[in-house]
Amino acid sequence: VTGEHVVIEGEFSLLIYTGDVTLDGRTSLEDVVFLADYLFSGGEPCQIWEFMDIDRDGDVDEDDLYALQESIF
Repeated sequence: VTGEHVVIEGEFSLLIYTGDVTLDGRTSLEDVVFLADYLFSGGEPCQIWEFMDIDRDGDVDEDDLYALQESIF
């Protein structure tokens, strides 16, 4: 990563999965582990912070972790 921005122009679609905090195109146990690491162990945040706000209340907290677990299991 060079720190420079990228401009994307044209017609395209962006498919976003709520809770896909690892940005791998799906929600899975890996996302739960990633979010738990962020919340409890000082892990890195998701590149798109809003993806971690699973319950859309404006905060990233334990409620989001529970909501993500509920959506997967």
